[in-house]
Amino acid sequence: MSLHRARLESSSTGSSFPADSAKPVPLAVVSLDSR
Repeated sequence: MSLHRARLESSSTGSSFPADSAKPVPLAVVSLDSR
């Protein structure tokens, strides 16, 4: 669930924000979920 949510957020953000800015956000979320 968390992974799917992060993906959706990254996709939505990618539209308005640059890929560089949208990448660190989902990555951090996934890292926390893995823990």
